Amino acid sequence: MLDGFGTVCKGLGRRTKPYLPQICGTILWRLNNKSAKVRQQAADLVG
Repeated sequence: MLDGFGTVCKGLGRRTKPYLPQICGTILWRLNNKSAKVRQQAADLVG
């Protein structure tokens, strides 16, 4: 999942910028999820 996300962002380049608020919001929502697996995936995306 992480490699795919990075590949998509690199492929889109500057066209990714308008979607950053939505991407960040989704990551924050996943960090607050009840499921530990979902939270771990979001944490892996962040750092």
